Amino acid sequence: MGADVVIVGAGSSGATLAARLSEDHSRSVILLESGPSYRSSETPPIIRGRWPLSVVRDDSPYQWGQARVRLVPDQPEQPYAQGRGTGGGSAINALAAIRGTPQDYDGWTAAGCTGWSWPEVLPAFRRLERDVQFGDREHHGAAGPIPIFRPPVESWGAVAIALFDAARGIGFPDAPDHNDPVSTGVSPLAFNVDDGVRVSTNDAYLEPARSRPNLDIRGGAEVSRVLIEGGRATGVETLDGVVVSADEIVLCAGAIQSPALLLRSGIGDPDHLRMLGIAAHADLRGVGRNLSDHPLANLILAVTTGARTGDYPLACYLRCAVGADDGPNNTIITGYELPAPPGAPLLAPMWAKAAVVHSRGRVTLRSDDPTMYPVVEFNMLSDRRDLVRLREATRLIAELLAQPPFDVHIERAYRVVGGPFFRGSASLEPLDPSASDADIEAWLRSACGTIWHPAGTCAMGSATSDDAVVTPDCRVRGIDGLRVVDASVMPSLPRANPNLTCVMLAEHISATW
Repeated sequence: MGADVVIVGAGSSGATLAARLSEDHSRSVILLESGPSYRSSETPPIIRGRWPLSVVRDDSPYQWGQARVRLVPDQPEQPYAQGRGTGGGSAINALAAIRGTPQDYDGWTAAGCTGWSWPEVLPAFRRLERDVQFGDREHHGAAGPIPIFRPPVESWGAVAIALFDAARGIGFPDAPDHNDPVSTGVSPLAFNVDDGVRVSTNDAYLEPARSRPNLDIRGGAEVSRVLIEGGRATGVETLDGVVVSADEIVLCAGAIQSPALLLRSGIGDPDHLRMLGIAAHADLRGVGRNLSDHPLANLILAVTTGARTGDYPLACYLRCAVGADDGPNNTIITGYELPAPPGAPLLAPMWAKAAVVHSRGRVTLRSDDPTMYPVVEFNMLSDRRDLVRLREATRLIAELLAQPPFDVHIERAYRVVGGPFFRGSASLEPLDPSASDADIEAWLRSACGTIWHPAGTCAMGSATSDDAVVTPDCRVRGIDGLRVVDASVMPSLPRANPNLTCVMLAEHISATW
C-alpha cells in the first residue's frame, strides 16, 4: 500500500515539507533519508554546537563523504560538504540565518517564476521564523519554529569587532538587522540558535511531528531512482531494492542529488542518457545545468596572542556593493577566529563572497550506478563579472585591513594558495595590496574557494521555457506526480547563505499544496 506523498531527502526543505504536509491528518507522508534519522535529543555533540562542521570528513554519517567536485577548471577535484541525515545541511552548516534581498526573489519572477516575488514569499519567511530581536516588525515573524538570534557585540571575537569598526570607519552604514528588506552595510550575523544551541530543521520541524501516525520517517533509505509508468511517477526504488509507492513524489535531495536522481530515472538530456544506457522518459535538457555556488576569495589572518575568540563564528557580516552592476549587497565580507590549542598560533579566516553569481556549471552522471557520486563541475569565475567582483572585493579587504581597528590584533594577512587550507593541501603567501589585476585574477582562478551553496540544477521557469526543469509550482515538466522542492529549483542564488531560502521554498509550496 502506498502513501499520498513520498518525500526524498530530510534536509532543510524536505524536513520542512514533511512536517507541514503531515499537519493534514488525512494525508499520509513517507519521508526517506539516505543518512541517519535521529531524535533531537540524540543529536551528536559534534553537530549540536555553534561551530560548523566545516571540514569535510569522509567517515562522517552526517555528510556525503565521497563528494568530490571541481570548482574552477584550473583546480583538481576536491572534497565538498553536503549534509546527510535528518536536518541535512541545516545540521552541519555555519548557522547563518539570512534571507537574501527583495531583488533576488523579484529576479526569480522576472525569469518566469510567477508567484515567487518578494511580497509573495515574505509570508513564508515570516511563518518560519521566531526572531528574538525583531519579531515585532512587520517584515518579521515572532512565532515560527526556527529561532533567529543575533549575538551581542560583547560575545564577538577580535576579528569580528575589528571588521565592524573598520567598515564603519570607511563609510559603510551600521545595519542592525540584515534581514530588513532595505538594509545594507555591516551587521551582526543572525543565527538559527536557541540558548546558544543549533536548531536544525530536524529539531524545529521534524521533532514536533514525529508522533503523527500519518508521518513515516525512514533513515538509511537511499533512493536510486524514481519509477515512471506512462508518463507518471508512481514511486521510488531504494538501493536495496525496496519500492515505495505514492500518488506524488517530491525530490528534496539537494542541488547535486536531485538532478542525479532525475537523470537515473530517465529525465534529462536524451543524448547524455543514451550514452549511459538509460531509457529516456522526458527530454529536459536543463536537468543538471545552471549549477551555481558562491565563489570565495580566501585569506588567512595571523592574530596576536591573547586576542579574543568569539562565542559565535562569523559574528559580523559586511554586505556591500562592489562594482556598478547587480544592485545592492552583491558582495559579502566576513572573518572569524579559529579556536587554537594552548601555545598554538591563532588564525582567522577572512573571505569575500560574490553574492550575485553569473557563472554556471553542470551535474552529470559518471554511470547509471547510483552508488557513484556524480560529476560536479561548477565552472566558477567562467563569467568575467564574477572574477572582477572578487578581484575588487580582495582590494576592499586590503583597505579594511589597513584601518586602525585591525592594527591591534592582526600581525599579517595571507592569501590561501593551492587548495583548501584546512586539509593541509594549501600554502600561504603574504597579501600584497599593490598586486596587479592580472596577479589577483590568476590567484583567484587557482585558489577560488566555496562555502558549499550549490543551487539551480532543476531550475524553475515558465511552462514554455526550454531551460526550465520545473514549473513555478515545482512540478517536473512532462512527468505527472513528480515535484522537486530544494535549492536545485532556484533559478539563481539569493544574496545569502541559502539555508533559510530552502526552508522558505518548502513553506511556500506547502501553503498552496
